[in-house]
Amino acid sequence: MKGLLYKEGVMLKMTMRMQLFTLVIFAVMGFMLKNIAYLAMMLTILSSNLCLNSFNYDVADEWNIYAATFPVRRESLISIKYILQYLLAAGSVLFALALGIPFSRYAGIA
Repeated sequence: MKGLLYKEGVMLKMTMRMQLFTLVIFAVMGFMLKNIAYLAMMLTILSSNLCLNSFNYDVADEWNIYAATFPVRRESLISIKYILQYLLAAGSVLFALALGIPFSRYAGIA
């Protein structure tokens, strides 16, 4: 199970580099609009997009054929995708909270 999670992490690392630029653009737009909800919404969309990219990479690399040779059940292969989505969602919430504190001071909310 740790190996499968590691595989997802390596795949996300490549994708994360490309989407980090998009995240920075959305963060700047959120600060310019003085709307933290905009940034939180975009973080949620980007984290879901990262999980969907994981599925797309698996299909393109024909991962299912390779994974069939492993001594793991199909339930484990599927559950790792759910764990990945939960981790990405938790990370985006924490990131939104970390940006929300300085943002609220900038916007004059607190």
